[in-house]
Amino acid sequence: YHKWLFYFSNLILQTAIDEKGPQETYQIEDTKDPMFTEKLKYGSDNMHNYVGAAVEMIDSKEQDIGNQLIKLEDDFKSSQMKGKELKGKDIVKNKIFEYGIASMRSKEVQFYTDLLELLNKEDVQPCIYIINKMSYLVSAKLRDWILLVSDCEDINPYTLKFIFTGYLETEGNRDDIKALLDENVNVYRLLKVISKNLKLFIKENSNNSRMLESQIPAYKQMLKFINKYKNTKSNNNGYKNLRFNWQVVNQMFDLWLEEIINNDDNESSEEVNVYLDEGIKCSIFSSIKQVDHVYGCQHSNDVPGIRIADYLAVIYGKLLQTLLDHSQYDRKKPKNQKLIETSFFDIDEKQFNLLKLLYKYIFMNNCHYNVMRDCYYKDEVRLENYLSYFNTFKTFKQYHAIDNIKHRNKENDQLMDTLKKVSRGYDNQAYKIRHSYQSYREAFADNKLVDL
Repeated sequence: YHKWLFYFSNLILQTAIDEKGPQETYQIEDTKDPMFTEKLKYGSDNMHNYVGAAVEMIDSKEQDIGNQLIKLEDDFKSSQMKGKELKGKDIVKNKIFEYGIASMRSKEVQFYTDLLELLNKEDVQPCIYIINKMSYLVSAKLRDWILLVSDCEDINPYTLKFIFTGYLETEGNRDDIKALLDENVNVYRLLKVISKNLKLFIKENSNNSRMLESQIPAYKQMLKFINKYKNTKSNNNGYKNLRFNWQVVNQMFDLWLEEIINNDDNESSEEVNVYLDEGIKCSIFSSIKQVDHVYGCQHSNDVPGIRIADYLAVIYGKLLQTLLDHSQYDRKKPKNQKLIETSFFDIDEKQFNLLKLLYKYIFMNNCHYNVMRDCYYKDEVRLENYLSYFNTFKTFKQYHAIDNIKHRNKENDQLMDTLKKVSRGYDNQAYKIRHSYQSYREAFADNKLVDL
């Protein structure tokens, strides 16, 4: 008989969450940038995604893991930090993370290398969840309309929501975002605003070779559905309450937890305890049937699992945002393809080993639900692909034999293939859902899929 211990850390960077949940209100960015690159006020961390982490361990190992973790933390701390709690944001600082792990100093690289080796040795299982903020807003206002369209047309709702989110996140103008955020603007009026601006965008980019293969056809399809179904009545799905919906995290965690328990030989004798960092409400997880006890408002200094979850959320979230910042195309030069800088591939052997170790720990642990993302998957797939690229090389010597420009181009080709595979995966999923359920709503109610 043993207990499972689950630890939830705050979202990426402590400033992104308070006792009421992350980013309580959403506001349009009041930038003077004529290109309107940033659509929302994202706070000091500029995170476009909520990124959180949970870890699982058996309680009999907790004390030993905690002691080993304290030694790693004490070895890293400078004399000025002695006696203070170490946080992920103290390790992964912006000034030493311009190009992600490729910019990290040897001290920070060694800390994360030692940490991941410890977690692998002690079989501490991770769960990372990623929720795009614009995607959340699209769901808040258009979920029911998107499901209605998918019931009537041969398109799955995840793909349609991905297209809407991609347009608003990247191409949307000020009027689009104002209408999205205005609780007095109903679905019909929002779709009219988007339709007008989307039609203009398609016209302006009709000869843009970079967009002709996939983006423009997708936007034309989106415009067709808007024109056909904009008059259809649709609920706003509780839009007047724009607080972060922790129910999405609840669903993600439930799927991961069920998978872990089902994979264990002693399923009938498990006790599942969940420990939450300060600011995360117990009620979010107490409704999950597999959970026996939820302990909220835990001080991370006293709970090693929460500190581990924090370290994982920070490095994953910072990598996610850093790659996003360096891969967005220049709105002033829309025809130019934007690739990340070759500096992301200018690494030494220790950085190479850490990149491979991080990929293996998160993505190669025989768990299907340990990385959970919402249906705007582009940012997370961008990061997963980047990490997996280094894992295609057995040794640093093999990697170092290729110049960084070739690395960058090969990794980008791999990314294009990966995005197509993910898109086909959603299409295959749609086929299975339509043959097993009357609708996606029915599949959501059966807890087989994470809701939009």
